[in-house]
Order: sequence, then C-alpha cells, then structure tokens
Amino acid sequence: MRVAYITSPVSDPRFKPRSYTLDPKGFGKVAHLRWCEPGDASEETQVITARIQHDFAYAITEAVSKSPHRTVKAYAQATSTDYQRLTKILRGDAIMRLEDIADAHRNLGIALPKPQEGEQ
Repeated sequence: MRVAYITSPVSDPRFKPRSYTLDPKGFGKVAHLRWCEPGDASEETQVITARIQHDFAYAITEAVSKSPHRTVKAYAQATSTDYQRLTKILRGDAIMRLEDIADAHRNLGIALPKPQEGEQ
C-alpha cells in the first residue's frame, strides 16, 4: 500500500535554517560551515536542526550531482518532488521534513543515522 503525503505550496517556515550559519550562501553547498552561538534553549534547538539539515542538504546535492539525474531539477522531476520547495530546503530557506530525508535515502542512497546499540 502506498501512502501519499500532501505537498502544499511552500509556506513561510517557522525559521530559516541558513540564518543560523555565519556563511548562509554555503548552506547545503560546502561540507563545513561556521555556526552562530545560540542564545537560549529554543535557539539551540534551531541551530542543531539547521546543522542536521545542512548535512543532509549537502549529502543530497553531492549525490544528485553523481546520479543519473545530474541536476536538482532533473531529480525533482524524476521523483515527482516540487522543484521550488526542494531548492528552498537545499539552500536552507525552508525546513526539511523527514519525508525529504526518506526520499533521498530511497532514491539516492543517502545514509540514515544508525540506530543505537540494542535498537532495531
């Protein structure tokens, strides 16, 4: 059984992940970035989220360039993903969803985090 999730037009995110790096133009494009120091616990959560998204965005961008798709636009078309939304999440202007990570794992072989010892 295939369950489809709804992809709505891109709305304004709660925050922009790229705003937490000192090098916003490098978000998703370079392996290592310098990050802002969080001011409180809420901001610390957003910085951690931004760092995780950057790592996945970079991995996706690299994998797409080495895949038969060769471009993000071709990858989006081949996977029926909204190109505008995909580019926004890859550059850190929109928040990545878990479905985006699962799609990248399924279509590009992006590694998922390993379960802790004893978990299945």
